Amino acid sequence: MRHAVFAALVVLLFGLAGAASAQGTPPTPTITPGGPTTFCSGGSVTLTSSSATGNQWYLNGNPIGGATNQDYIATASGDYTLVVTIAGVSSSPSAITTVTVNPVPATPTITPSGPTTFPAGGSVTLTSSSASGNQWYLDGNPIGGATNQNYVATAAGSYTVTVTNVGCSSASSAAVAVTVTPALTPSVTGTKSASGSFRPGSTVTYTVVLTNSGNGAQADNPGNEFDDVLPASLTLVSATATSGTAVATVGTNTVSWNGAIPPAGSVTIIITATISATNQAGTVISNQGQIHTDLDADGTNETSRVTDEPSTGAAGDATIFIVAQGLSASPIPTLDTWAKLLMAALMLAFAATARRR
Repeated sequence: MRHAVFAALVVLLFGLAGAASAQGTPPTPTITPGGPTTFCSGGSVTLTSSSATGNQWYLNGNPIGGATNQDYIATASGDYTLVVTIAGVSSSPSAITTVTVNPVPATPTITPSGPTTFPAGGSVTLTSSSASGNQWYLDGNPIGGATNQNYVATAAGSYTVTVTNVGCSSASSAAVAVTVTPALTPSVTGTKSASGSFRPGSTVTYTVVLTNSGNGAQADNPGNEFDDVLPASLTLVSATATSGTAVATVGTNTVSWNGAIPPAGSVTIIITATISATNQAGTVISNQGQIHTDLDADGTNETSRVTDEPSTGAAGDATIFIVAQGLSASPIPTLDTWAKLLMAALMLAFAATARRR
């Protein structure tokens, strides 16, 4: 009886071995990636086995716990392989599929080189914390060609920067707001008025007031900020100013002034001269000074204006006065013949009265 049972077991074992041999080793599986196998941290790729069942996924030669489905979502770098096992028989490992996960660069920061509020024509240099891979943005739009570590900002708006390395881009930096104010430029105008008796040989006094109505200072630039050549009918005596330097060059009848005028500031220049004694009454003497100003604040007085007579309604009028009648000596009164006779009679009468006494 025992021999019969043993014989039956032998037959069963050989039958099972024959069935397994008939089924054979499962074919070597293949892996199909569902997309790029190189991506940035936080991304993934789905790997799909050619076998619907019996899968075991491996990373760098080590089995991945629980990874037995036909699909596997890979999020880590490494070499992925696959083995298929059917009825206890395992296939050869699949070919390697390499997945590369690149790190996302750190979020950059922006450091301004100076104030981010400045007048038109100014700038500020913005510096990224990353030495390479930068892309600068203005109001959310990429700035063409702005890929260096530094960017010189001249326009108003919100500036950000991102950093890209091996195809992976950082989060956007915190924004830096740049404000551009109107250009600080001066606007200097001047009035000129005359006072005096205006008689030949007398002194005439000119009062010149230069006023800066601009939002920027008029600097003491090279050259004069004001000059005035008096007409030949006058002789220059002196020039003074409330600020800056006034110079009276008597030989050329010329007054010059150099100095700075702040916004909303002014300077008063007093010029004294003598009216030539040869001037006839009714002679018209006209004069205007020249103001030299720096309208574009570039350090050069490129614009010239003339002074205005403030007592007239029109702008840009010359300062005019008319020579008055001069003073003449009063004649000594003389007596006519009858007055002389009357005077002699009175003197004789007075002498006769005196003798009787």
